[in-house]
Amino acid sequence: MYSALPAGILQRPIALTGFMGVGKSSVGRLLAAHLGLELFDVDSMIEERTGMSVAELFASRGEPQFRTLERETVAEVVANGRSVIALGGGAFVDPSTRELLIDKALVVHLHLPWSQMREVLDGLGSDRPLLQGKTSEEVHDLYLQRLRAYRKAHLRVTVPRSSPEDGTGRVLMALERLRHAVEAPSAGGGPMS
Repeated sequence: MYSALPAGILQRPIALTGFMGVGKSSVGRLLAAHLGLELFDVDSMIEERTGMSVAELFASRGEPQFRTLERETVAEVVANGRSVIALGGGAFVDPSTRELLIDKALVVHLHLPWSQMREVLDGLGSDRPLLQGKTSEEVHDLYLQRLRAYRKAHLRVTVPRSSPEDGTGRVLMALERLRHAVEAPSAGGGPMS
């Protein structure tokens, strides 16, 4: 069920990645509380530090400068040790950020199939700079592009939009299965989904 996982992966920070609107912040908050860990919400940290929303940062400084701020923030929180990190939807797509996270964190891809994602798109556009003025087909293309990067995560957990509690429960079950697999390595195999 798992590709070759590095030693000590269960002691690493848990980084939640996935497309915008899948519930990284909501699940992250509940997961951190359940595990007794600190939550670092990368987008919120950047907004607090700059005094600007992500949309304002994209508009005034552009995506490349935002990704630099994001990369620096991710490096900082990963260095803090075991915690839960809620990433922005595009953080894991950045090659440098992705490499750091794969090497230093346990990356969990919160997956929502496109058929369900399409149903929630209308409620996402107002504060998401990469959705502004995009057609459903263009957003689908972005979803597919990002999915290629998300597939490099250590774990993938499908999280239906039913509730953050349901999503958190699914992540906890996946982490428990991972713990058992690490403790009994002969049960290994391919990537988990």
